[in-house]
Amino acid sequence: MKFLKAYNNNVVLVKDSAQIEWIVIGNGIGFQKHYGDIVKEDHIRKKFVSTEIDNQISLEEILHSITFEEHQMTMDIAQLAKKELDINFSSINYLTLADHLHHAILRAKEENTLSTDQWEVSKLFPKEYLFSKKVIEFLKCNYDFHLPDSETSFLTFHFITVRNNWEVVSQTMEMTKLMSRIVEIIQYDFHEKMDNTSSTYSRFITHLRYFFLRYSTEERTEYPLNKDIIKLVSEKYPRAFNTCKKIANYLYEEMEWTLTDDELVYLTFHIIRLMDKGD
Repeated sequence: MKFLKAYNNNVVLVKDSAQIEWIVIGNGIGFQKHYGDIVKEDHIRKKFVSTEIDNQISLEEILHSITFEEHQMTMDIAQLAKKELDINFSSINYLTLADHLHHAILRAKEENTLSTDQWEVSKLFPKEYLFSKKVIEFLKCNYDFHLPDSETSFLTFHFITVRNNWEVVSQTMEMTKLMSRIVEIIQYDFHEKMDNTSSTYSRFITHLRYFFLRYSTEERTEYPLNKDIIKLVSEKYPRAFNTCKKIANYLYEEMEWTLTDDELVYLTFHIIRLMDKGD
């Protein structure tokens, strides 16, 4: 591969024999390199095609600022996530997480922490939340780097973003807000708390996640239900069905999403099982 330019000593832009441009990462890989110099493959720790990330994130700013150790942290976390969560990082996912770690390190040094609702995130995404706590412990043991507990939720957002094949964390944060509000609507209507440790609750949250994926990507498949079935459900389970209509109104007001009749029925049955009420 031929050297084109350096973002810093550890990240450079190269071109291979097929004239494809790559961003490659390696310790000191760009040190004293000049245009046209050969970059040896065995010096490369990670690489990705530059066109995969152009114009989607602030590439120049991110690559200039991230240290090799921060890249190493990100590579280690991505490998752990693949093993424990069975998720694969895209180039953008990788760089976004590296950028987050870079700024988390700066915040930790300045004792300036971000805050979010830890309880909310831990209950909506328990598996990814527990893994995020493991990541914080991993960084402490292997890099002597101490992230505050408040970072657990933000790391969780990154892993959910990767799982959903999204590119930006803001989509996951938006989904979290919507899911939390739906839970609030149900609990308010039924005047009781859900058992968020139950398998029924887990199935409900999984249903909501896939629902948001379908609606956010507009990959919706309708299975029209017989009107008699909808009438039967609404009459037999009026309380749960009316709660679903409130959820539908909320989603339309917030996102301009229109729930189909079949989605209303599915949500109704989830609520019946969640709250164990048929009236």
